Amino acid sequence: MKVRNYREVPADTDIPDVALRSVISAAEAPRFSMPVFAVAVGSSTPLPTRESEHELFILSGRGKARGDKGERPLAPNDVGS
Repeated sequence: MKVRNYREVPADTDIPDVALRSVISAAEAPRFSMPVFAVAVGSSTPLPTRESEHELFILSGRGKARGDKGERPLAPNDVGS
């Protein structure tokens, strides 16, 4: 088992106002990945384009999640799939 602090993983900043850390990648776990997004106030991430499942765990802040059933509010400690 590999253990690390997610803040030690370099952030990809290709999306404006979003820091993406791939804390577990396909190279480490072929059937699982774990990205950590830090999203600035007023910003968003692109809608997913791949067919795999997506889970959310909100550490802090507030936002909205969009899905096939519309938008849902997000708050700290919320979990979504």
